[in-house]
Amino acid sequence: MNFAASPRRRAIAVVTLIGVFVFGVFLTWAWIVGLQLPLPRTPIERKLATTVIQGFFAIALPYFIAWKVFGLTPARLGITRRGFWPSLLWGCALYAIAFLAFLSCSDDPLLSRHPIRRAGAVEGVAIVSTMGLHAATTDLATRGYILLALAEFSPVWFAVLMQNVVWFVGHVYEIDLLSRCMGLPAARLLFLALGVLGDIVALRTRNVLGLAVAHVLLNVVMAFTIRAM
Repeated sequence: MNFAASPRRRAIAVVTLIGVFVFGVFLTWAWIVGLQLPLPRTPIERKLATTVIQGFFAIALPYFIAWKVFGLTPARLGITRRGFWPSLLWGCALYAIAFLAFLSCSDDPLLSRHPIRRAGAVEGVAIVSTMGLHAATTDLATRGYILLALAEFSPVWFAVLMQNVVWFVGHVYEIDLLSRCMGLPAARLLFLALGVLGDIVALRTRNVLGLAVAHVLLNVVMAFTIRAM
């Protein structure tokens, strides 16, 4: 079915795409909180398990439906080698801003007591790997699915708006952390800038893998920085 054929079908596509993502988030919540299904007991293994569950319901499932129902292949949603290097380079520049902002809050107890500081080699690798996986899934969900999928059927401004709503909700912890040393308005402005600038990179390069790798690198550098405090 050609969903781009009429405004009505485009609207149906937008509502469906958003609904699928919201349903995926609900399934994640239901598994972890609502039904409280069994999860690993150790904090690291539990975090890894919840990230995988979230990745399946809020990313893999929506991507699959976007592909099979609307013909939006993973490549059209930014999972492609085309445009990877520009996306990566601009992503590194973008997330360097975030890194510098977090450095200004290096004295915050939440950073100084981070588990990575006391972790052994094996545990440290597990923590960094989990942080990296969580970071990568964030870009795939927000810039890949929300932004690029909605941009296929709605005005770009609406796709950017919805992406930043999800982006802000997904970074409540980080905004709260930075607000302690920067102030809440500055922290919100920073994440708004990161959200919009990341959208520009994704829309120009049509690639989110580079952004995802840059986000992973940010978390790796952050982990080593916290460990060296």
